Amino acid sequence: MEHGGEDGHIYISDQIGQTVIIVEGPIDALKVAVAGRDYDVTPIALLGKDLGPARLRRLQMALVSTRSIFICLDADTTFQEARTFQKEISATLLHVSQNPATVLRTEPPEGHKDPGAASLEGLGKWLERLKRRL
Repeated sequence: MEHGGEDGHIYISDQIGQTVIIVEGPIDALKVAVAGRDYDVTPIALLGKDLGPARLRRLQMALVSTRSIFICLDADTTFQEARTFQKEISATLLHVSQNPATVLRTEPPEGHKDPGAASLEGLGKWLERLKRRL
């Protein structure tokens, strides 16, 4: 499902699971969805890195019952950008939940600029490692 708004679009699955992986692009989200069927993960694609007010509201509504969120921005993202992104997501969730989700940053699969560049087998191994972090 795609939601539009003054800040652009965001891809959110119709069914949000307990573990979410936020990625930048739609190809990243589609590949995570295919590889993640056996790992009970739901991808959300922001279609960029902008976290304007409209996108934060949509994330708030979508993630209200999620327990774990992994943020996987593209490899060209600086540490400071990723840290700021994580803080904004965490602060947003505090406004809608008594028990907000755990928000963790993660790198793309080793040797790849983003999840969409990895093979399905490589994504499966990456998802196994992420799930063990919980």
